[in-house]
Amino acid sequence: MNQEQAQEKFTELLSQIDPAHSAPFILWIQRRYLIANCAGVHVAEAVHKMSQIAEYVKTIIPGDAILPSENIIQPTKGENADCRPETTVHVDAFLYSDCDIDQLVEEGKLSRNYCKACGSRDVAPLTFISHSASGRRAQFIFRDMVPYLEGKSVLDVGSRLGVMLYAAHAFTPANPIIGIEINPDFCQLQENVIKHFQMDDRIKIMNTDVRNAAEVVSAMDVVILNNVFVVLHCPSMSRSSCGNF
Repeated sequence: MNQEQAQEKFTELLSQIDPAHSAPFILWIQRRYLIANCAGVHVAEAVHKMSQIAEYVKTIIPGDAILPSENIIQPTKGENADCRPETTVHVDAFLYSDCDIDQLVEEGKLSRNYCKACGSRDVAPLTFISHSASGRRAQFIFRDMVPYLEGKSVLDVGSRLGVMLYAAHAFTPANPIIGIEINPDFCQLQENVIKHFQMDDRIKIMNTDVRNAAEVVSAMDVVILNNVFVVLHCPSMSRSSCGNF
């Protein structure tokens, strides 16, 4: 069997699988034949755990990953000034991969474009924005960008869904891993995930304004600021005050 025939057989097999079980099947292939052979069993298990967490979070948060308690203030200057509310779609990169987005578009649940003149073909692309790092980006940070974190501490400022915290726990031995989040609802969400996946041995959540946690920030070995001040979520947190801090 050559490559083309194998691809056809594989596609045929996927079409016969119950859609509810296709994602776990792909994850199994990824763990069994790809990641484990290339990067070791530990990394395979870590990637699988991150995928499981993403699927779990999808069940406890709205589709756009925006909570009613949030007050998102879009930037009016800089490279993200084009994020107008009427043409911006919030798609969380941790919860939805590019393949997931393609599938949502095919199913008619998501659109990539909007009509500039209703009823015509004069369309323009919607602006997609994510408030989380993707699982792959988080993996890259903790496997390639930072040194081995044995005996080191990690802080994520504006931890939101907790992606960086979960990745630090899955890919590194860092301890403690602390998330500072000002929104109490996101803190509760993270606490639920941490408990569900038994990560409370090293992860701790602080529901506070980072400006009130100077001692914690100064004591950390690794501090992550993942676009935390690009799209503000609290009117009291001006960019100037955060910069001064």
